[in-house]
Amino acid sequence: MLMAIFKTDLEALVWLIIITICVLLANWIISFTLRKIKRIPEKYQTFTNFLVKVFSFIIIIFFILEGFPIITEIDETYLAVLTSSISTALAFAMSGTFANLVAGITLLILSPFDVGDVIKVGGDLGVVRNLKLTRTVMETFDNVIINKSNSSILSSNITNYSINLEKVKRFSEFKKKILLEDTSSKETRESGVRTMFNTVLDQFKTQKIHNFVFIMQFPYEGFDHILEKIDEVADKYKEIFGMKPIYNIYTFEMKIHVRFRILTYDPELLFDYQPKFAKEISNHI
Repeated sequence: MLMAIFKTDLEALVWLIIITICVLLANWIISFTLRKIKRIPEKYQTFTNFLVKVFSFIIIIFFILEGFPIITEIDETYLAVLTSSISTALAFAMSGTFANLVAGITLLILSPFDVGDVIKVGGDLGVVRNLKLTRTVMETFDNVIINKSNSSILSSNITNYSINLEKVKRFSEFKKKILLEDTSSKETRESGVRTMFNTVLDQFKTQKIHNFVFIMQFPYEGFDHILEKIDEVADKYKEIFGMKPIYNIYTFEMKIHVRFRILTYDPELLFDYQPKFAKEISNHI
């Protein structure tokens, strides 16, 4: 029979309390340090904190199993049955959590989006506010906070409207990322996107730009005059977004559908000014 690390259960309990306090303190120090280091992306902070917690849990379980003399006195057959029963119960209780945990780790590795990115998951469009190992927090442009399980995100179609400029070196790469869901004519897209590409290279110095698209309907009557007013409003908001909003005719149906595209370095500007931009345009209809 294996010997316990400590001679008595009381000694083991005292040391377990000390070790637990030290482990919790170490967790807090590491988490606090990571938050203070701004250069470390939040997703890597989350993953590091997860590894620290797993290691801490292993340490505490080890001292419980190996430190108490009373544990070593239990018959190995009963101990095996007890361990198996606890493991089975935990597996059933945490099956959903474990699936989300695995999905969260997968998302951290694949990195389809980051905190602050404008994304569309399923039918939800918004900005990523927080990344956890089991869930992702989004805020829609209606100011609704959504908590999505990572397993559901991993099984959904993910569209990222934020562009990392460090990874885009050629026009072809930029065009592929900017035209994620654009179905307008090839000629219109090529000309408009090339203008955007040159403007972005000249004006945007940040690591990411955020791409937001929306469609508005206009009557046929007086549409030429409306276009003039739209251009005036777009010029006004150029100073706000950092780049003049771009628009083009999308389809002709009962009304004329116009697609607007906003590029900006700060997703918060979309929350604050995109509704005002759309309202000013609608005032001219």
